[in-house]
This record gives sequence, C-alpha cells and structure tokens, in this order.
Amino acid sequence: MTPKQVERIKNKITKIKRALSADKKRWGGYYDDSRGLRYLPPELYLKINDYSGALRYYNWFDKNFPEDSGYPIFLLEWTITLFKTKRIRYFTDSKNYR
Repeated sequence: MTPKQVERIKNKITKIKRALSADKKRWGGYYDDSRGLRYLPPELYLKINDYSGALRYYNWFDKNFPEDSGYPIFLLEWTITLFKTKRIRYFTDSKNYR
C-alpha cells in the first residue's frame, strides 16, 4: 500500500470519528448511530496494519456501546486485532492445550 493510500484511509477514519462525535453532540450525550458508522473503523485500521489503533477503537467501542454485540465480521476483526496485539494466543501449543 502506498503512503498516499494509507493517508486516505486515515482520513476516512478521522471523518467517521468526527461524524460519531457530532452524532453524540446532537443527541445530548448519547449515540444514535443508525447508519452503522461505528462498525467501519476496525476494517480500515486492519487495512493499514494499525493493530494498536484498532485496539484503542475497540476499547472505545466497548465503553460506549456495552450492550452492542456487533456483526460477525466486526467480531472477527476484533479477534484478529486481539491476536495481532498478543492479547490472545493460538491454543495449539501443547503446554496450554488440554
């Protein structure tokens, strides 16, 4: 991926975060994300291999939407992020597998 493409993806992430912030301000401190914007940033973070950014986003998501279970692809992206940031391990290691 070229630096220009990475920059475009970062700009998309920034625009989505601004839209979510404006949504919260509009609804008096609550989110009404009926467009589903909150599910888009993780995919973009993974495209540019920014796993720590994705992890920060998931922490924010979990804090602001605690009862939201998400979509299957969203949860898969979350799992990939946890694996890449060494928050979970692959369990075929003979020492840890029973």
